[in-house]
Amino acid sequence: MQTMTATSVKKNFDEILENIQNDNEPIFVVGNEKAMVMISAEYWRSFEETAYLSQSPKMRKKILKGLETPVSKCIPESEINF
Repeated sequence: MQTMTATSVKKNFDEILENIQNDNEPIFVVGNEKAMVMISAEYWRSFEETAYLSQSPKMRKKILKGLETPVSKCIPESEINF
């Protein structure tokens, strides 16, 4: 994760915003006494979904079971119907 000063972010805001959107790479912003992380909206939605799913013990169990499943036992993407 790239680290930048708040002053640098202010000077280059449009370019930094574009880079975050394109690369989906968070930027750690450091001020005089405080700090923050800038992330894309896509990254934030993904984080929110993960946090929501992790709150359910049943869903957490299913996710962990899925992570333990070998790829060779997975259904091909072409066979999945939504």
